[in-house]
Amino acid sequence: DTQWQDSRRDCESPRIDHVVILTEDAEKTAAFYTDVMGLNQLARETVVNENTKVIWIDTNGAKLKLVQPRSQGSLMATLQEKGDGYPAEIVAEVADLESYIDRVESGGGRVERISTKNACFPRDLSRGINITVVQSGS
Repeated sequence: DTQWQDSRRDCESPRIDHVVILTEDAEKTAAFYTDVMGLNQLARETVVNENTKVIWIDTNGAKLKLVQPRSQGSLMATLQEKGDGYPAEIVAEVADLESYIDRVESGGGRVERISTKNACFPRDLSRGINITVVQSGS
């Protein structure tokens, strides 16, 4: 298709780094992406302070972060409310967070600063999806 030809990346625009997907069973979900789709698993970890199992999948571009909550809390509540396979968060990366925020706000958008290297769009603006923007290297 011609729509994909000559698609150079604009260095001023964000790039999707990863998408967080909540799942009831990280192993089964990872098996779909690796065994059925043929993607590669990057890493697996247990995030102790959140009591979650995490498996990273390489999609030859943005990564998938499969998160399986193992105890009650906000992630488990979201999983129970939204269901297995819910895309809980999109994480975009920019070269210069302050310049990006200025550009968004000058266009009428709103961004909430979390820290000097992280920000997020208000959920009412992002249609209910958590969209976090991080500065490269943070």
